[in-house]
Amino acid sequence: MKKKNNQVGGMALFNGLLLKSKYRECVVKEGNDITIEEYTPDEKFSIRKLPIIRGLLNIINIITSSIPHIIKSTEEILNDMNDDDDEEVKASSKMIVTIYIVVMMLLLLMYIFVPNLISLLFPSYLQNIVSASLQLIFFIIYLLILKNYKELNTMFEYHGAEHKVVNAYENFKTSNLSVEDVKKSSRFHRRCGGNFVVYLVLYIIILTIFIPSTNIWLKSLIQILALPILIGLACETLTIFSLLPKKLAFLSYPAMAIQLVTTREPSEDKIKLAILALKGCVLENKKLTLKEYINKYVKENLDKIEYDISDILRIIAHYKNTTKDNLYINLDTISINLKDQIVIESLLNKLYKENIPLQYITNSQFFYNEEYFVNENVLIPRQDTEILVEKAIWYITNENLTTLIDMCTGSGCVGISIAKNTDIKIAFLVDISKKALDVAEKNIKLNDVFNKVKTIHSDLFNVFLDKAENTYDIIVSNPPYIPTNDILSLDENVKKEPFIALNGGKDGMDVYRKIFTQAKKVLKNNGLLLLEIGYDELAKITELIKNDDNYILVESVKDLGGNDRVVVCRFLQK
Repeated sequence: MKKKNNQVGGMALFNGLLLKSKYRECVVKEGNDITIEEYTPDEKFSIRKLPIIRGLLNIINIITSSIPHIIKSTEEILNDMNDDDDEEVKASSKMIVTIYIVVMMLLLLMYIFVPNLISLLFPSYLQNIVSASLQLIFFIIYLLILKNYKELNTMFEYHGAEHKVVNAYENFKTSNLSVEDVKKSSRFHRRCGGNFVVYLVLYIIILTIFIPSTNIWLKSLIQILALPILIGLACETLTIFSLLPKKLAFLSYPAMAIQLVTTREPSEDKIKLAILALKGCVLENKKLTLKEYINKYVKENLDKIEYDISDILRIIAHYKNTTKDNLYINLDTISINLKDQIVIESLLNKLYKENIPLQYITNSQFFYNEEYFVNENVLIPRQDTEILVEKAIWYITNENLTTLIDMCTGSGCVGISIAKNTDIKIAFLVDISKKALDVAEKNIKLNDVFNKVKTIHSDLFNVFLDKAENTYDIIVSNPPYIPTNDILSLDENVKKEPFIALNGGKDGMDVYRKIFTQAKKVLKNNGLLLLEIGYDELAKITELIKNDDNYILVESVKDLGGNDRVVVCRFLQK
């Protein structure tokens, strides 16, 4: 397979992009959904390669080959927008083809029939000029509509990412590009299909000016019949201008102006997808054993970075839906194809180059003998928090408690673990973040405790304050307790966790103060309040309790490292 001069082009989708070389096509969509298709180029001469004809056939091929990707992209966007999780939206090829036909008919109406019809209001010697002028005006109006149609902004970002990554590939002569390499590249490209549209409109206008007839029907027929030739001519023009040396590149600028409308500067996540698509269509499609791939990735990316082979295997196991142990004993026998190599590389880059926590990449964390789903919307459960669970279980069991609130629940791991290991009758998982509660709902289903565990969206106890007072036996909470200024000094991967779940205010006590105040209206007399605290916050918590005669400190518990970790308070109603 040729590696040099492997020209790359592509197109933007609603939720991703397609890049295509002479030998391969790669589609990458949000969530690293990758498809790769191989081609066997025809090197023999045929009539299909003649100028004009090849351009027309190329446009037809682009339209027909794009239909499956547009259908799939449309379905995915519609399903994301669909509120009914049980009803999957399907976009048929018939529907997409119909849309194409309708759009083409509207374009013919806009650029041919309507201008010709309006031109009849003018003297015959002005009709062609008027018709051509209207075609230009309608095209400008069309561009203005596109520019202000916000629903297309995401696709225009993908279009910009496509151009930038192709420019970077052509400038740096490598597919091993960084996000910064791509950012530095232009979002404008001389081979853009938008340029083709400009050339086509220009040729239509020129033809309109010189048609030697005032008969509207004959004029319109000539314009329609000439369209295939004009399309081929526009393609040839695009090719010629794209081959001009850099010193003459400015000749393409007028046509490239359309990209001010059809491209946007892309976000980093879209650039990353574009880099994956580039690798998918230009890298050698060679299978590697798992051991060969890991050695290759380590050599190219982790030369000066500490890494744990166990973490690499966990990520690969997550992607391949297998176990880490199975991968380890089959390092020399398991092979991975190009698509797998690209996806795995993107996942490993998240860990080692973007400092994304491993748990967010695998969407998994073990906590109190159970596996919990986690993502970037919740704090990652930690072993120290298991002490909070153990103490709650002890008090619930020994005092026969039946009602529980897990405040600032996040993933729900604390409340769910308690519910699974006690005879608690009802447990409410409460959080201000709806996205966190979505995660908690997943974990309720995963752990099969939906019969006695429910989620509540509330800013602390606000939702409870208007209801019957003093009805709950026990409240547990792992609230935000890191002082705001200390967050800046945390490890980079910890700073990827939700700020709202970390930030405890200036002294780390903001949420504790609110909990102590509001819990009075929720706890039963002699009810329990169990709180996880920072390693150096026992004195401040003790001071809060002393200043409030509704609470007494029952005990404080240390973690395995000998640090103060949990306080147990009892509410005394007065």
